Amino acid sequence: MSVSEIAAPGKTTGVTAGLIWRHRRRADRTRLVQIAVVTAVLALLPLFAGNDYQLTVLGLLLIYTIAGIGFYVILGLSGQFAFSHAATMGIGAYCAAYAARTQGFWVSLLFAVAVCAVLAAVVKLLLWRASDFYFGIATLGLASVTIITFRAWESFTGPASNAVMVTVPTVFGAEVTTPGDYYWLFLAFFVAGMLVVHRLRASALHRESIAVRDKPLTAAGLGIHNTRNQLVVFVVGSCYAAVAGALYAQSQGFISSPSFDLNLGINLFVVVIVGGMQSMWGPLLGAAFVIVLPELIRPAQNHRQLILAAVLVLTIVLLPEGLMGLAAPIRRAAARLRPRRDPEGGRP
Repeated sequence: MSVSEIAAPGKTTGVTAGLIWRHRRRADRTRLVQIAVVTAVLALLPLFAGNDYQLTVLGLLLIYTIAGIGFYVILGLSGQFAFSHAATMGIGAYCAAYAARTQGFWVSLLFAVAVCAVLAAVVKLLLWRASDFYFGIATLGLASVTIITFRAWESFTGPASNAVMVTVPTVFGAEVTTPGDYYWLFLAFFVAGMLVVHRLRASALHRESIAVRDKPLTAAGLGIHNTRNQLVVFVVGSCYAAVAGALYAQSQGFISSPSFDLNLGINLFVVVIVGGMQSMWGPLLGAAFVIVLPELIRPAQNHRQLILAAVLVLTIVLLPEGLMGLAAPIRRAAARLRPRRDPEGGRP
């Protein structure tokens, strides 16, 4: 091939497109390998749990991770500061409890997801003109209204917003009753959620969301429908919260409105910020910070809140990209240790 052929615009474009395609396929394979490895590690964790309480904590870790993935989709991918995620999780929990009075687990789960998806679409359409700051304030207000509604609508949520789950999940004919059974159920939903995010990151929706988040005017000029893009992302993220809420209600057997107040919203925000907003694995690390770390320092009961606050501040100051920010230095160190090869493929 001559130099002129290499430099030809059509050839250059073809070579560039091929490189980009190969890079995407390699990234897709890498994410699938990561999901498989993390799943294997999580599958081994019950072996180290000494009692049902520890299994319950591990299950709560997965529930927070699922909810955090939804928040990552909304905040990390599209930059929407939506503080209604805890309220959406509560709506999913109460919808599942309401449907479980007459239906089974799977029907109640689908009902919770459908209701939250419709409500999320309505909220986004009503606030489509609001900028990032005002959208965050509006969703925070909606979260407060939702908690008040839980307490007042007793025919839906139960007396004093106390709802009891009356169904037992059945998976492939086996009843899910023990904390260990629930952990495996949550792990299955976690893997399914990560696979959905994997496909989302490999889709045009992900690239369009990044463009809308960083350069909305440029994205609109390129023909991207900004409002529709953010609507789809907001609904998808809210569905994760609905699933997390339904699973939480099912595993606890009893829910009340204080479980979904501002404290849960702050915890979910910490999950994404501490874990890392730009990584699909950030919610898992952030959930470990919120759920597992307090259990590890439980012996220091009198100073636990102080230790958590100090660790949180140090993490935000020293790791502005979250705990996933540690991955880049590790990769660079591994690259320096890897033996280099000369252009002919041999060792130097």
